[in-house]
Amino acid sequence: MTMAAPSPTATSQLPETLRHIPGVLLGEFPERVSPGDIEQTVVQIYAELAASARVASFLPILTEKVARDRLAVKTGRRAPRHAA
Repeated sequence: MTMAAPSPTATSQLPETLRHIPGVLLGEFPERVSPGDIEQTVVQIYAELAASARVASFLPILTEKVARDRLAVKTGRRAPRHAA
């Protein structure tokens, strides 16, 4: 199965340290959520978190986790657990 790369327009709104997140999540939700929905979810969550963040270095991991959780709820499945 070939995975589509995230669109440059959506991911360009993200800092470089977060641009990999849509691709990671696309690999976890390939048939349940469109790449565009994943990208928009990540961009929206990043904007929400960045608006009140006190420590920017935590934004990448928090953005990925919240996006994964939100997509899992949206698709009605449990998000896979990754070893830390």
